[in-house]
Amino acid sequence: MARPRYRAAAFEALALYLLTGAACILVGSSMTHLMDHFGVSLAQVAAIQSAYALGRMSTVFLTGWITERFGVRTSLLLGTALLLAFLGGIPLTHNYFVGLALAFLGGAGMGSQDAACPVILSAVYPNSYASMLSAGQALFGAGCFLPPLIMSVALAADLPFYVSYYAFAVLALVMLCAVGVFALAACNNTETYTVTFM
Repeated sequence: MARPRYRAAAFEALALYLLTGAACILVGSSMTHLMDHFGVSLAQVAAIQSAYALGRMSTVFLTGWITERFGVRTSLLLGTALLLAFLGGIPLTHNYFVGLALAFLGGAGMGSQDAACPVILSAVYPNSYASMLSAGQALFGAGCFLPPLIMSVALAADLPFYVSYYAFAVLALVMLCAVGVFALAACNNTETYTVTFM
């Protein structure tokens, strides 16, 4: 079990799994609505999902370097901020090309999950790392499950489709605030990582 002062770090790591799971499924869950939102074809909306995937694929090594060079706290801040820009920005813009750029940034933000979360969980839960990593993956799955559910409930209540985007944008905002309560630095001495808190 994590010590109390480590709980903020554990929250960040596990919440990021949930957030990235939601972010990667939202476009696919709202494709027909995004067609009207951006005034484009289905093929063009599909490119938004591709832009998200491209953002993750093209920056994953950069995210790892940022984590090693500047620490997991910086990686988390950057990744969560980029995901917030994607989740909050898509409903606010009707410009298709801005939507593509936001999707790319969201994908880049998802790289923080791969680079930072395992470092945090291995440091906070050294004796149950595999179990906590599995918990993180379960939360990622929950993140994939929740957006379509929230969207279906919202649409049934005559609410706009982007309620689901905003719901997870709020989570990202809470995470950004929570990052401020701890300092998490990654060190690469003897191939290990250490966690330092304020």
